[in-house]
Amino acid sequence: MARIHGILTITQGGILYNDIAEIVRWIDFRECQENHAFFMPGSAIADQYRRCIARCSFVNPIMPYIEFFTVPLIRLEFEDPLHLRDLLRDIYRFGWRAYVVD
Repeated sequence: MARIHGILTITQGGILYNDIAEIVRWIDFRECQENHAFFMPGSAIADQYRRCIARCSFVNPIMPYIEFFTVPLIRLEFEDPLHLRDLLRDIYRFGWRAYVVD
């Protein structure tokens, strides 16, 4: 699993970020959407998950996180759950969705 060190920008098409080695990389939301059925079997047929690109959790993990459906998965962890909420707001603004795991 790859990890994000810092987000540079969020667009309708994806996220430009630095990984932990400070290499600039791109998360393509369309690619994540195409991989959705592989990572979340059975949920892809539900209309509410049609634009799903990630899964996230605020509750069970040590740190709240979002995992994008890339190969390999890319996880972004947050010390403050409000920062995850802000990222989700940006993603939702562009019409994408994240499945919330309890």
